Amino acid sequence: RSLALNPMINVHCSAVAGHPNGPLRERLMTLGLPAPLFTIDFQGSAAHPLRLEKWRLQRLLDSLEPAFGLQVSLGQTNTVVLCPGLTSHSELSEAALQAAGITPSTLRISVGDEDPRYLLEHLRRAAELAAGETAPEFVAGFPPAHGSTRSIRRS
Repeated sequence: RSLALNPMINVHCSAVAGHPNGPLRERLMTLGLPAPLFTIDFQGSAAHPLRLEKWRLQRLLDSLEPAFGLQVSLGQTNTVVLCPGLTSHSELSEAALQAAGITPSTLRISVGDEDPRYLLEHLRRAAELAAGETAPEFVAGFPPAHGSTRSIRRS
């Protein structure tokens, strides 16, 4: 939910209000646990479009380490990130990627056991390094590190 506060980040997760699988998650997740696997992209919206050049996206991904492991397999105890458009699905055509719902900036995130505040701050800093000079409003949309605790508790 913290990432969904940024209008330039599209969060695809059943824990985000309005997601079509939200009611199913509520019914099945009786303990109210958060969704540990979700997808985001940096395409923005009609009101807040964002188009990162491929090299800036690659820079952002490279900057995510060591907080986020860059992996093709998402089944580990540490947080790992996969960019299918640059890795596992990179051989697909643009039409096939679009049909699969994969944008150039799609990231699949499998949240591990690290402190989420650390992960959010590291993601914000990676975004600042990659796109701060061309899209400062994208970076400004991230929640401040000190304000993340309240948002994380609601997630």
